[in-house]
Amino acid sequence: MSCVALFVDFENMQRSMRYSTPDLKAILRFAERLGRVIIRRVYLVFAPKSLIDAAQKAGYELVLIPYHHWKPNLVDINMIVDLVDKGSLSCVETVIVVSGDGDFEPAVRKLREKGKTVFLLAAQSSVSETLKASVDSFLSYEELMETHVELPATVPVAAE
Repeated sequence: MSCVALFVDFENMQRSMRYSTPDLKAILRFAERLGRVIIRRVYLVFAPKSLIDAAQKAGYELVLIPYHHWKPNLVDINMIVDLVDKGSLSCVETVIVVSGDGDFEPAVRKLREKGKTVFLLAAQSSVSETLKASVDSFLSYEELMETHVELPATVPVAAE
């Protein structure tokens, strides 16, 4: 079974969805269809206790940027470093980026150079076309939330 690394830019997804909360459980269920999820991280600046509890209950590791240390793009910088570092592990075959932010394109390019399959999940209304063009497969968050979503033909379903 393929190993998967899942990286969620919570701030970007929440802004893209007009400050609705992304369904982290649905995102994780989708990732599990692609393989065994060995890394699952959510990056954000601020989170109410209910969100922290829900994310941890779903098995996510939270990467919280303290608000008093916050600077523009600090969430992105942390996620980019982890994408290249953790996504490059030899046991990881598939990397899922949950964000529409074009700042991730160089990291995605580097992962693909290393032979990783990179999947993008983002809100259709705010995904960077450059980022979208740089991945192996794209699925909009809106499609994910529809019932009975099928995996794109370019993404192999994990063997049971």
